[in-house]
Amino acid sequence: MCIAHFKGYYIYASTEAILTKALKKLGLKNYKEIKVTDGEILKFNIHGKITKGEFDILKSYGFYNYPYYSYSLSKTKLTYETEYLDDLIYYGKTVGIDEETILELLDSGYDYMDIEELLYETDFYREDDLYAEI
Repeated sequence: MCIAHFKGYYIYASTEAILTKALKKLGLKNYKEIKVTDGEILKFNIHGKITKGEFDILKSYGFYNYPYYSYSLSKTKLTYETEYLDDLIYYGKTVGIDEETILELLDSGYDYMDIEELLYETDFYREDDLYAEI
């Protein structure tokens, strides 16, 4: 999440690129960027004062339980990328794409979002297209 403060207003977007593009399109130049880190909670009062807190998933939830698989978080903290990769591998298996293929795509330079888009493309599942992509 990215947040900018401009003349008493807060503008936010899910990524810095989207926020920068929106601010540029709106012609807003003299804004203050508000840094937000993973696990951080921001509270804005009616006067615009920001109070920061933290959310620790390990302390709040020691165990995720999804319908088809589960993660134990008691020993190690999963990063966003690790959890996202696990989700891609799980989804890939449900549509007939094995873990090895997904890891090969990562090694070939595809990022997580590219792989997710490929998994949603029904043409991707045809064998001749699959090897053309890799």
